[in-house]
Amino acid sequence: MLVFDCKEVYVGSANLTSAGFGMKGEDKRNFEAGILTDDPAIVEQAMNQFDAVLDW
Repeated sequence: MLVFDCKEVYVGSANLTSAGFGMKGEDKRNFEAGILTDDPAIVEQAMNQFDAVLDW
């Protein structure tokens, strides 16, 4: 998760490797997914979840 200025958030499973982009091999690929949004409700929930993990 990446939060930008408390206004945008990227939430996903990004694996920034060739395998993460589906380029590893014919039978060995990882397809990652994520969203980038500026929806205030999603941004707030993501920040709250992050804060909850820190308080764990």
